Amino acid sequence: MSDNKMDNLMYFTELEVQNIKCFEKTQKLDLKNEDGTIARWTLILGENGVGKTTLLKCLSWMVPVQAPDEGQPKKTKNSKPKKEKIFLKPFMDDFDNELAYDQLVRSGKSTISNITAKFSSGVGLNNKSNPKSEVVIGMDFNRIDGKLELVEARKQQVKQFNTPTIFAYNAKRHMAFKNLEDKELRDPLANFFSDSGDLYDAEQVLEMLDSGAHRHGAGSIVHGLLESLKQILADLLPDIISKEHIIINPAINKDGTVNSNIVEVKTFDGLIKLKDLSLGYQTMFAWIVDLAVRMLWASPEIENPLSTPAIVLVDEVDLHLHPIWQRDVRERLTQHFPNTQFICTAHSPFMAQASEDENLCVIKREESGLYIENEPIVVKGWRIGQIVTSELFGLITERGPQEQKDIERRRALLDKSRLTEEEKQSLEVLNQKLSQLPIADDEAQKVFNLVNNAAELLKKKGIIND
Repeated sequence: MSDNKMDNLMYFTELEVQNIKCFEKTQKLDLKNEDGTIARWTLILGENGVGKTTLLKCLSWMVPVQAPDEGQPKKTKNSKPKKEKIFLKPFMDDFDNELAYDQLVRSGKSTISNITAKFSSGVGLNNKSNPKSEVVIGMDFNRIDGKLELVEARKQQVKQFNTPTIFAYNAKRHMAFKNLEDKELRDPLANFFSDSGDLYDAEQVLEMLDSGAHRHGAGSIVHGLLESLKQILADLLPDIISKEHIIINPAINKDGTVNSNIVEVKTFDGLIKLKDLSLGYQTMFAWIVDLAVRMLWASPEIENPLSTPAIVLVDEVDLHLHPIWQRDVRERLTQHFPNTQFICTAHSPFMAQASEDENLCVIKREESGLYIENEPIVVKGWRIGQIVTSELFGLITERGPQEQKDIERRRALLDKSRLTEEEKQSLEVLNQKLSQLPIADDEAQKVFNLVNNAAELLKKKGIIND
């Protein structure tokens, strides 16, 4: 195993599933950009219940780990030392509970299922991988007459290997309290498979980092991490003007009493305790702190732990975020975590708009089953209304439900060859009502208003009739 993580980068390039939960036919999730480079940011869109979370789970289960080399001959006293062979297999091959496999396989008496993951080894983000750098591992399942008969890992031999650092977060994530010593949380995938979604207590973590920074001095790794972390939080959270506005108080007051307000944030509304911030603030704050401290623990010897290679999976990355935050979060995360591959799900058109130059994909429900569209049509510069009515979100209209009903009713009346008196009155009311609706483009709206105003003026002067 190599000691230098920077020399042995490993990132996802593709995931393939067949007969896995809601996915029946073979589907591929492409984790490369249009030009074939490894995607730094992938945003998976789709309606509720189409398998976005399932794909993230499969990615986390496919993390490569070193497998024992069962074919390696035993060493004897006179045998020459040979270089150890390294075989990789999926992390999920070590599951103890067979029920976990059975629940993963698509329902049916006889089903052949598989998950395959492709990685690029030794190639950085936004660079092209090549066949020589490719690592392919997978899991095969075979259910016969309702019983799971085969669970087999597909392995690959490599010359050198570092287990990729991967962190995963589910949609229930939230800041918990006084849990820094909780050993179960140390698993970097714990949050994703947790029923509670507990994140580390951000106040405890910041207190720990602040104490370490004071103890080890300004040039220490922990001091650098703390300053970087405060800068990220200031960049991501709109009301925090600068990192100096994140205040970490000592645990013990000058009079010897315990301080219950360790972390406070200076906002436009004054000084606010971390625990009194809104849920959106708390969740984003705690998530970034949780990720940063895990990266420190994973690479304690690196001067800037946030720059180390990592893979981060986030379900519903737009959770609790105002549209302003949704537009900024991708840029801020990729800026402060430059060697991290982010693979996220979302429901936000604002995030899709901010990711138009990144790797976007959409899961669609068709008559034949679920389908992953890896190259949806995206026009740069689209307005939000155009995005929500595109194939990315599939809305019929950007209008509200009642306005759309009125438009459809008016269209139906206009299509009739003859109208009753009641229908004529209805059409007149609809015409008046719909004429007041704004139209999509601001410039076009101005023209529309000018025409309407001119028409009203001409009517008043008797030049034209209703």
